[in-house]
Amino acid sequence: MLGPDQPALTYGLRGMLYTQIDVQGPRQDLHSGHWGGAVANPANVLCAIVAALKDGDGRITVPGFYDRVRPLSSQEREEFREVPFDEKGFLEAAGAPEPFGERGFTTLERATARPTLDVNGMWSGYIGEGAKTVLPALAHAKVSMRLVPDQDPEELFPRFEAYVKKLAPRAVIVNVTNHHGATPFLTDPHHPMLEAARRALGRVWARSPR
Repeated sequence: MLGPDQPALTYGLRGMLYTQIDVQGPRQDLHSGHWGGAVANPANVLCAIVAALKDGDGRITVPGFYDRVRPLSSQEREEFREVPFDEKGFLEAAGAPEPFGERGFTTLERATARPTLDVNGMWSGYIGEGAKTVLPALAHAKVSMRLVPDQDPEELFPRFEAYVKKLAPRAVIVNVTNHHGATPFLTDPHHPMLEAARRALGRVWARSPR
């Protein structure tokens, strides 16, 4: 619900593809003063891979990622515009200075009806206090993707894995793990059962749900 005075009906949920990228360089951590510039640094490589997964407009670059994305209809986009969405309050709740995402879509559309790709965590090398000139042997990232109809996590994972490995230089070994996935869900917003729920919510709140 967008607020305590605005009832809502959910007729769709995004799915998920959750992965982990592991980059292996040397057998063990090395001294960057002795080995830096002579062998590939897995942390640098991982950063380059992650940066290449989306372009400057927030569009995911994995080949074929959007092939089965069901486009939003003009009616759906009009209904999105009618939703009393407080973008300023949404950003304040997030603590974000301004919105960012796939060009051509509103903040509400990006957050609910478009696919995403996000890094959930990264770790590598020395992260303690002070300085330690380590060239790490390993670097890791957890990357999740929110999926929309008619995307299939089992179909997308091999494409994601192949693309990640293609982005990596031969000087490292890359493994990509599929931790889990879930298919997106969408039903007809005008299904008789949802219409009945809409009428019931309207009577309780004295206003129509969104």
